[in-house]
Amino acid sequence: MEKRSSIYTTLADYLVEYGLYAVILGLFLSNALKSIGIVTICFSILFHKNSIRHLKKLLDNRLYLASVSLASVYILSVFNSTDYYTYWQLTNIKWLYFFFPVAIANYSVPKSSIRNLMIVGICCVLFQSAHSLYYLFSYDTESLKNIYATGNIINTFKIHHVQLSILYSILIFVLYTFVTKKELDRRIRIAAGFFCVLFFFIVHLYAVRSGIVLTYLFLTGYTIFVFKKTSRTTGFVLSGFIVLGVLLFLSLSTVQNRIGYLKYDLEQYSSKNKDAIQYTDSRRLISINVGMEIILQHKFFGCGLGDINKASAEIYKKIYPGLDKKYYYLPHSQYIFFGACFGVFLGLIVCLLFVYPSFYFFQEKKYVFFIISFGLMLFALWDAWFGTLFGNCLYLLLIGFGLKNKWA
Repeated sequence: MEKRSSIYTTLADYLVEYGLYAVILGLFLSNALKSIGIVTICFSILFHKNSIRHLKKLLDNRLYLASVSLASVYILSVFNSTDYYTYWQLTNIKWLYFFFPVAIANYSVPKSSIRNLMIVGICCVLFQSAHSLYYLFSYDTESLKNIYATGNIINTFKIHHVQLSILYSILIFVLYTFVTKKELDRRIRIAAGFFCVLFFFIVHLYAVRSGIVLTYLFLTGYTIFVFKKTSRTTGFVLSGFIVLGVLLFLSLSTVQNRIGYLKYDLEQYSSKNKDAIQYTDSRRLISINVGMEIILQHKFFGCGLGDINKASAEIYKKIYPGLDKKYYYLPHSQYIFFGACFGVFLGLIVCLLFVYPSFYFFQEKKYVFFIISFGLMLFALWDAWFGTLFGNCLYLLLIGFGLKNKWA
């Protein structure tokens, strides 16, 4: 009987490991792989002999309780929704919040798996970088300027450029932590430094604001937290990246074109130009204003998670009659989105549950997890990523592995 249980446990570990490979590949290349990977990982709990024991331990953990409470608010919002299609789109992955941390708790993480996952991530970024550079060299100077003058960037493979830039910033940060750890093999540190500099250059070449801001936030934040332990190493490395960043800002035409577009975009918004909604940042700001208008109209209970599309469309029709429906954007700030869907009081509770991982990781002195979670919460100020498969994958990975060392 014990042998049979061992076989099932081994099967569970294989499901988690290969599910993680699918998630990493999916984050960089495919939504389908993300879904398959997350579901496979959750499915593994059916085969592990310790699933119930780990679930009982998780029920005493504040981070797990916060995440399932957040998921529960989403799921129970069915009672305040009339558009069940939109409701399902926004909640279908939230059911997995109950199971994913249990699956990761079951998983015995071998060092070889961590190494292999890092290699897969690096290979994916190299592929995306090569894909973009191929198209970059096919453009002449004027064509490249026109691309950035319309709010676009050089081609990326299937994944939205903002999401890709976030992945770059996280991978740069992880590699940066390897570079600053003296106890690691020198060859590993040199390799990590090479890829870190390469991806740092690429993220500037893309000139996506979110990725650049988070990259500097991650590197600076980590240096502050570990400065006492490795002051010379981290201070020297960070100084090198800052100097390199300044040079890239001054020399890369993509960055300069992006800054020029941003200034023009914000000028259109501030002057209340009727065509401002055609520009990316103006659309973002207008969508946030729409969300605030919904909050004013539905202060106590919100418009309902499933009815957020309908409520937003009504305001767009009122402010911009005749506007093409493709510009009916949902509130781009995650926190405004919560307030619009759930009302002021429940929305505030949902916001606190959403940001709780940052407080938890800081309290537990897990500074790498804290810095990443804090950066993602900052990113949520201008991007409602919790409603995307991409964002939920990152959030689940953060919670699952952030809890891991509690018992391991």
